[in-house]
Amino acid sequence: MAGLTVYNQRILSGRKFRLLLISPACDPHQQVECHCFPFDLDSAPAYEALSYVWGKNSAETAINFNGSKITVGIALADALSRLRHPSSTRIIWADALCINQKDAEEKSHQVPMMGSIYSMARRVVVWLGRQDTFFSMTAKIMVHFIGTACRQYDYTRSQLQLPDNDERYESLEIPAEEFTPEGLQSLKHLFGRRWFRRIWCVQEICLAREAIVLYGDVEIPWEAVGLTASWIFDRTTGPGEKDALSSSLNKILSANADLLCDEDIKGSLLEVLQFFREFKATDPRDRVYGLLNLVTEKREIEALKVDYNKTRAQVYADTTLVIIRLYSRLTTLAWVFHTEDYDGEDEMRSWAPIWDDANPTAVLGYPERACPWSSCGSQLIKGLDESYVGYEQLRLLGVFYDTVIQVHDTMDSYNLEDPLTPGEQHPFVTTVRSFAEIDIYPDVNGQEHLRKLARTLTAAEVESTPVMHPSDTKAQEDFYNSFLDLLEWLTHLSSGHPEDAGTLDPTASEIRASAYYTCKLRRMFVMKNKSYGLGPQCMRAGDIVVVLYGGNTPYVLRPIGDKYLFLGQAYVDEIMHGQLVQEVSAGTRAEEEFCIR
Repeated sequence: MAGLTVYNQRILSGRKFRLLLISPACDPHQQVECHCFPFDLDSAPAYEALSYVWGKNSAETAINFNGSKITVGIALADALSRLRHPSSTRIIWADALCINQKDAEEKSHQVPMMGSIYSMARRVVVWLGRQDTFFSMTAKIMVHFIGTACRQYDYTRSQLQLPDNDERYESLEIPAEEFTPEGLQSLKHLFGRRWFRRIWCVQEICLAREAIVLYGDVEIPWEAVGLTASWIFDRTTGPGEKDALSSSLNKILSANADLLCDEDIKGSLLEVLQFFREFKATDPRDRVYGLLNLVTEKREIEALKVDYNKTRAQVYADTTLVIIRLYSRLTTLAWVFHTEDYDGEDEMRSWAPIWDDANPTAVLGYPERACPWSSCGSQLIKGLDESYVGYEQLRLLGVFYDTVIQVHDTMDSYNLEDPLTPGEQHPFVTTVRSFAEIDIYPDVNGQEHLRKLARTLTAAEVESTPVMHPSDTKAQEDFYNSFLDLLEWLTHLSSGHPEDAGTLDPTASEIRASAYYTCKLRRMFVMKNKSYGLGPQCMRAGDIVVVLYGGNTPYVLRPIGDKYLFLGQAYVDEIMHGQLVQEVSAGTRAEEEFCIR
């Protein structure tokens, strides 16, 4: 890749950026020749912005750049060759060459400008890479056909002034005979391209005025690609029975492409980080920096300054520190996830979410505006200066609740599945039985015991709806009765007579789905006071449960000398609504400082 010697000057301030002028060539095999010149962004000539996949450790080839021979990745060289006109210069912006990638300071200045660069481009050109002509042409035909059907469907609905009802293409039927094996395979190849999983492509395509897709030798309008992805996604994820066509379409990876067409794709820092957590980046720091131009809160962008001199650990810690300092809240801690054997790392902070890992477990209590509980009451974080809230440690005030003395097995995708083998016990059933054996609450009747367990296993929510609304006692009773039905059903499945289980009613099915989602990669635990809760898979006996000011759930910490590791969120039914903070006010509990590293 190009170093400083091929650039005339560094760009470290202002609105200047570079554009790449690709020299014409009639011979497609001729070596690419191009020159890079600085321009002011607000007075630059019309240009196109390239969007493509860099690739990790990809093979390289030589091009002539600013009069010098340099090596670039094959993907970039192919894109430049494909974009090259036979008789005229083509002006484009390509990040790998228009930013000096070996200059961390220049990158830190130019990367925040990329939102403006892509939104001000005449057109964004997506390069998906080389492809066999048959497959690329077949994909173009299929995309044109499906896209036209979607546009016609939208037009008809608008003419009939039908209500929106959040419906897209669930009701749009396209005859199955239009989908030949070759057509389906071509769509699978198209949407299987790595570009649809790349973090940078999100802002590059979402900020574009207009976009086209270059796929091998063909050119496809981005709008048609997006409509096709949306129709496939709706056809395979919507309600109703799935036919043979749906099964075939389900093998096409359309979800990311559909997501890129979402009009509400922007949001707060945490929203966009969560929204695109499954996208990939060669540089893990770009999991944060590559999304900043989609953040709607200006103060979050200004606070989280791009700095490529920082390590991955520092950048990820910054996301937590920014939210704490701006809002005096511990919201970001909801995304912390550790492996089962976690016992701390040298560089990564235990309280910093690792954004290059897809979040495998449910986030509790987010969004906060809809959260049904607040363990800290109305208490916000006290002390926001560097000595309290810094990279080296978090010094947070809160209230100690109790010490963990026993943990159950981690609930995972395997053991949460409905029992299929006689004698195989579901973790919900074993939890009920084990708690009955240790007589956790001898002064509480069995019915209330099971109700608390129902709230714990679902975090008191079913399909994001709180189950404890004080004015709806009937809904609460329905919830508890359906939870008992679920336990009975799971017991029957493992009894050796699964035919006796029958069919779950709709409410019990919703509880089952919500509980499985909440409990995945979490475990039940018991404390010294014989209370219990649901916590992270990495917790063990000796860990402690606390409420921290600024957090809407309890948390599990691990004592390490005079400091603590942060392990994750917990649900503990009797302290979800500020009870510990009230006890501090009443003088029956003491406030403490927890230094977390």
